[in-house]
Amino acid sequence: MADEPWIPPLRYRAHPMVRWFAPTEIVRGAYGEFFGRLFGSYADSRETQAALREPVVHHAQGPIFGERLGTIDPENFLIFCNDQLPFHGARERAVHGARERPVHGDPDRTAYLTVDYVADIGDGFSSTFAIARQMAAPVSSVPVDDGTSLALPRGDLIVMGGDEVYPAAGAEHYRDRTIGPYRTAFPPESSTGPDGSDRRVPLFAIPGNHDWYDGLAAFLERFTVFQSGDDTSRRRGWSLHQTRSYYALQLTETWWLWGIDIALNADIDTPQMQYFRQAAAMMPAEARIILCTGKPAWFGRGERGWFEQWLQSLRERFGAADETEASDEWNRLTYFLEKTLGSTAPEAVRLVMTGDKHFYARHEPIRDARMPTVVVAGGGGAYLASTLEAPRRLHLPWRFSLSEDTEYEAKHEWPDRGTSRRTGVTALWRIPWGNPELGTVFGVIYTLFGLAARAGAREAFARSEQATEPVEVLEPFTAGPFWQDQLQVLWGAMHNVGAWAIAGLMALTLFAMAKAHRRRWYVAAPAAGLHLVFHGVAATAAVAVAARLTESIPQLDSPLAGVLWADSLIASWPTASFTVITGLIGAGFGLLAFALYLVVAQYFRINLNELFVGMRLAGHKHFVRLQVSDDRIVGHVIGFPDVPDLDLRWVDGRPVVEGDTPEPALVDTFTVAARPSAGDAASTVDGR
Repeated sequence: MADEPWIPPLRYRAHPMVRWFAPTEIVRGAYGEFFGRLFGSYADSRETQAALREPVVHHAQGPIFGERLGTIDPENFLIFCNDQLPFHGARERAVHGARERPVHGDPDRTAYLTVDYVADIGDGFSSTFAIARQMAAPVSSVPVDDGTSLALPRGDLIVMGGDEVYPAAGAEHYRDRTIGPYRTAFPPESSTGPDGSDRRVPLFAIPGNHDWYDGLAAFLERFTVFQSGDDTSRRRGWSLHQTRSYYALQLTETWWLWGIDIALNADIDTPQMQYFRQAAAMMPAEARIILCTGKPAWFGRGERGWFEQWLQSLRERFGAADETEASDEWNRLTYFLEKTLGSTAPEAVRLVMTGDKHFYARHEPIRDARMPTVVVAGGGGAYLASTLEAPRRLHLPWRFSLSEDTEYEAKHEWPDRGTSRRTGVTALWRIPWGNPELGTVFGVIYTLFGLAARAGAREAFARSEQATEPVEVLEPFTAGPFWQDQLQVLWGAMHNVGAWAIAGLMALTLFAMAKAHRRRWYVAAPAAGLHLVFHGVAATAAVAVAARLTESIPQLDSPLAGVLWADSLIASWPTASFTVITGLIGAGFGLLAFALYLVVAQYFRINLNELFVGMRLAGHKHFVRLQVSDDRIVGHVIGFPDVPDLDLRWVDGRPVVEGDTPEPALVDTFTVAARPSAGDAASTVDGR
């Protein structure tokens, strides 16, 4: 614990996981996405950064300032704006420090540098702090299959791979959901060594789409410095070095780490492109790169599932042309690599890491081991997502100007696909129970539908030849068997323009939802239609049940009917009673219909994110600990299958976290060689 109490402006609150289906969060997400893209289109803050901040680079030879940069770059680029961490000092601590760290599987080797990679952070307090506490531990001891445990020392460097806060960027959200929990896990008491040197762990970060929702302002405030040497804060256990939202770090004599800022799926801006071309010009020909990006661009090049293959076979049967899945994200990535590294890009980039998807998935080339390994590791604290989103096989053309593909296969996924499917089924009760705010929306919609159906039925019945007496309030909804009641509700709705308007609005909304993640119209339309049918059945059933209750409660000869004068109230104000009862029943029926659609849709790989976002599951959190030596990288994925609830209390101005400490597990172990040959198989060690 820190020696001094926290000053009041820095104290934070422990938040539960974001309630994504709350109407306020739905509006906030749409608002942030719109204005984030607006900033990216008309006021790209990446270019503003380059115009305002001092061009400085730090590498193993020391810092280089201003005009001296032109002497390094043979093509004399004008803009080279960022800081590199002087890792020669960090390397000396790792190699000549008090401890030597053997690489797992080869005790004769020593890892020059240990890098902790974490992405998708700052959702629920319990999951975010559990990962941060494990990263901050001096040694992570994880069990392996032979009954022993593997000791993995703490990282010399933290790399955050995007989406550092949820639901959107902002000073309060960063303080409460990310900076506060991490500062508690990494207290500042050890920031200065006996000799006065800075002993804090260096931290670098790239932004994700949620960090961009305020135009990147809050991200730059918390993860960058204005110029070299500006970071003088001793209130946290990490140090900041980057001056931009992108960076290039020299890790060892062989390995560099590049973190790129893709904004909201936009092209790489010109200053950033020139910056990385400058960095590439400084690197020796044999250098190898770990690339961190904000999204798994390779998912768009995945092999079609059975549902997509069936749709394509129908298109071919009717003479339609083959539709190749367009992947603008992948084209942007390969264009960037080709423009910065030239034709040797695939061989120079050995490992690509990203988050955005809240699970772990590693894909490796099947035949040519010279191609990069691609890893998704988005388990830093955000809600669990379904691994059904990850393709089993990929076909990746690594050169932008060529169409030659490299075939990849999924080597490891966590959780596995069977677990994801079984977890998805639990949405049938998790979503209705955990999203009462969304139930309110459905209750209002169903109530409006019921009132419109009742008005239409009354008008149509009154004008018919069968009308011999005035129409009662709920007639004819309760005239026969229950299934006939639902047909009468539907019949009444067909005679009212308002009911048609409600159905049309829901159809458009559900179509947009089904079209999420670039689903084509002939997939989105049937999915939206199925979803609308579920809600149609649920709405007519809710209205019919409400009508029967409204009519029958005043006539019951039971003491329960008289509780709080319910029988007299309903008899006196039947229209108001019908409205309230329909809203209450419609809330539950609407949530159940919504959850049922999502469960069915997962088997067609539609709306998978929406299925899991409503459950807000804290399990399967993880980060990746990379042991970097000159000839290879060994990656250890450390995770928690389950995360217990943690409580935060403030005692004498200091945070105290109470709750069970979960035991870490070794999810996966993999090896990436710096210079594999073409005939080598993918070098992988499975440490599960």
